[in-house]
Amino acid sequence: MKKHWLAALVLMSACRSHSDHKDDKPAVTLPVPTKLPPVVTGSAAAKPGADHAAAIDNEYATLLAMYNAPAGATPCESAYNAITAEQDAAKTLKRESVFTFVAAKPDFLKQCNALSVTSQQCLVPKYQAQHGPECDGAKVKDDELAKLYVLRKDLEPPKESGELPQQ
Repeated sequence: MKKHWLAALVLMSACRSHSDHKDDKPAVTLPVPTKLPPVVTGSAAAKPGADHAAAIDNEYATLLAMYNAPAGATPCESAYNAITAEQDAAKTLKRESVFTFVAAKPDFLKQCNALSVTSQQCLVPKYQAQHGPECDGAKVKDDELAKLYVLRKDLEPPKESGELPQQ
C-alpha cells in the first residue's frame, strides 16, 4: 500500500495540469491533473477508520491506473492505454473521469505520432515520472494537446486530515 502511495506522490509531483499554464507557455505533456474528482459516497470508497494508506490508494485509484497501464507498441499507444485505464477505473469505481474529452484512438494516435519522439514518450505517465527534466523540455502546446485530450477544470485535490484548504 505504501508503495502505491509513494508512486502516486512521485507521479503527482512530476505532473501539473496543462490548464495551470498561461497561454504564452506550452502545456505540460502528462495527462495527469494535480486535482482529483471527489469520491462519491456509496462508491468503492474506503470506509472511515480504514487504513490510511488504503484510503490514499483509493483516493488516487484512477491515477494509479494510469501509472500502471500496460505499455503499448509505441509511446502514443502507451499514452492512450494510460488514459483509457483511468477512464475504466473511474467507471468501475463510479467516479467521474479526470478527462472531459479524449480523441478516438485512431485520431489520438495520428495526432500523437505527429509529435516529436520525446514529446510522445513524455505523454506516458510512468515515463514522465521517471524523466521529469527531459520532459520539461518536451512540452506540447495547449492547442495540440487539446486534440488529444482535455482535463476537467472543476477538480478538487484530495485533502489530508488537518490540511488547510488552498486559496
